Amino acid sequence: MRNLTLGLTVIVALGVGWLPARAIAAPPEDLGDWAEGPVRWLLQPSERRELRQVQDPDDAALFIEEFWSRRDPRPEEPGNPYREAYEQRVAAADVLYAEEGIRGSLTARGRALILLGSPTHLSITTRPALAWETQNPNEQRITTERMSVEIWGYRREDLPAAVLRAWLARAKGGDEPLALTLAFRTDRRRSQIIEGENLLDLASRGALVED
Repeated sequence: MRNLTLGLTVIVALGVGWLPARAIAAPPEDLGDWAEGPVRWLLQPSERRELRQVQDPDDAALFIEEFWSRRDPRPEEPGNPYREAYEQRVAAADVLYAEEGIRGSLTARGRALILLGSPTHLSITTRPALAWETQNPNEQRITTERMSVEIWGYRREDLPAAVLRAWLARAKGGDEPLALTLAFRTDRRRSQIIEGENLLDLASRGALVED
């Protein structure tokens, strides 16, 4: 296993503070395109059902406004810190994690950066994985190959506050504890999450502000 200590260069690269604050984008002309963009990582099933009923452009703008207001931790103050952080993380993910034909904010690692922020520590290792050998049609067989795995770890205090509250509530409820790590299988063209899906789901739900 090869551990990577996050020095200043990597911290700057993975963080979002190095990017200037972006202006909040105007409502898109096509709400469907908006929903299939990076905001897909935040949309809840009930919101997707509601979205399918939206037809009028004015209703689309209202839907987006209400969508972000549900995720505003300080509605009594101007601005929306959560939305601003989201916009910056999307910009960072697009720069850092673009894959072949896919913008970075729509990839597995882009999703993690958007929902959880930069990892506290990162390591890269290899693991054995089963593969189907097909080079010789007469000798197709199951083989073992080495896959590259990128592991993101988080300290509890570095998680977004809403995620930490949800994580602690789940732990106190006696449910299966959540590991504060994510693992991605990576290659030159694609990445996919292989561990930690439940933590990302929790982060997506935890973004909603309780009434």
